[in-house]
Amino acid sequence: LALGLGGLGPLGAKPFDESLGFGYPALLVCRYKVPLYIGFVVREGGAHFRIECQRVALDLTGDNKVDIPAITTKINHIFSAWILEHPDQWLWTPDGGRGKFLPC
Repeated sequence: LALGLGGLGPLGAKPFDESLGFGYPALLVCRYKVPLYIGFVVREGGAHFRIECQRVALDLTGDNKVDIPAITTKINHIFSAWILEHPDQWLWTPDGGRGKFLPC
């Protein structure tokens, strides 16, 4: 299901678009006016893990064509920072030979 908004901002140096489903958290925020938290798990060695979580600051305008790309770009910037901080925690695989790479 596409949101009809085109590109949704970069993840690191790679542009991510709505076909990957990255606009749906923002769509839920806009539709239901709920806070947005994102997170990931860091392996600290063996069977020891730490959860990192962050609330995404929202400045909603009421216009989904503005808000959804803005929120998604914020999410992507946070994930980009986490990836740069913990590059060993991420696995990237080719997407069926279409030239895109998706996080696993």
